[in-house]
Amino acid sequence: MSDHLSLPIRLPDEDAERFGRLATLTQHAATRVLEVHWTPAHLDGIADSSHQAWTYFDEHEPFEELDLYLPSRFRRCVLQKVGETLRSQADRRDAFRSIQAILPDHNIRRIHRRRIKETLWDDGDYFSSGYVDTLINQLNTFYDRHGRYPATYFELLGLSRVR
Repeated sequence: MSDHLSLPIRLPDEDAERFGRLATLTQHAATRVLEVHWTPAHLDGIADSSHQAWTYFDEHEPFEELDLYLPSRFRRCVLQKVGETLRSQADRRDAFRSIQAILPDHNIRRIHRRRIKETLWDDGDYFSSGYVDTLINQLNTFYDRHGRYPATYFELLGLSRVR
């Protein structure tokens, strides 16, 4: 399935100010929806939802505070992108949980990377090699700073505020 929401297009220069306002509105709306739904419960919920990501949300509630009319297509597009972001984070959290059980008691070296990947894949959990490498790099950075591994995925991301 093509992701038509992120195809590059050239916009007329004379309308740059109007497009800028639309971009600001979109960013504000998406940020607000992410802030409200950035919780372990919502990550579980969106990960378990098998439909288009926007259907997980109440289409109207996240936009009520804006107190202006927004077309349904605009709301659904914003909610779809936010939902995809949350699903991606849920996948990363699941990978973190799988890796967490097999972490060594020291910084992860090359030999441990291979063992971690093999263990994950042997257990039936498939995460791409690049995905696992990125997560291991984050874990190593956290370990270097704190002398331990994080207890939760949100701690790994450096988020102190989780609802």
